[in-house]
Amino acid sequence: MDLKEWMERLKKNWFASAGLCVVGGLVLLLFPRVALDVAMYAISALIILSGILRIYEYFQENVDAVSLFQNDLILGLLCLGLGIYMITNVHGVEKLVPTLFGILLLGFAIVNLQRALDARTGANPQWKFILALAVVSAILGLLVLSNPFGALKTAVKIIGASLIFEGVADLLSLKLLGKGFRHVRSGQ
Repeated sequence: MDLKEWMERLKKNWFASAGLCVVGGLVLLLFPRVALDVAMYAISALIILSGILRIYEYFQENVDAVSLFQNDLILGLLCLGLGIYMITNVHGVEKLVPTLFGILLLGFAIVNLQRALDARTGANPQWKFILALAVVSAILGLLVLSNPFGALKTAVKIIGASLIFEGVADLLSLKLLGKGFRHVRSGQ
């Protein structure tokens, strides 16, 4: 795969990821309670299914030198237990969502900071705008982590709005980085 193909593939993946952020954000913003419940039950079911599959794989394996170091049984039992716990305590587990998402937003801020620094190094004139997006992402992450809203439903709406922002920010970054890349390639 040459550089041009790789860049096109990266661009498509980045665009798809940004689109999913916007759509997911809209769902969380418009239907916070339902979206959170559906997500928690779906995640719980996937963890249970993963546990069942690992346990099944364990009992299907032939004992040899490699299988002696496999952890399918213990990982399967742990997944099964975690999934059952989550599905029976959905509302308790949901309280962790704002904290986990706040950490994720801070991770997005770090990624955007790296993009801005890379753009500056590459002489992209748009690097300051990308840096501003990183700062907004960090502020949103800290806001969600501080959780001054009290109610989970409000926090989920803020998470939805943050996802929409992240999706739009990624789309803008993609466009600005593309302009900068063309600017550098043309030698202007």
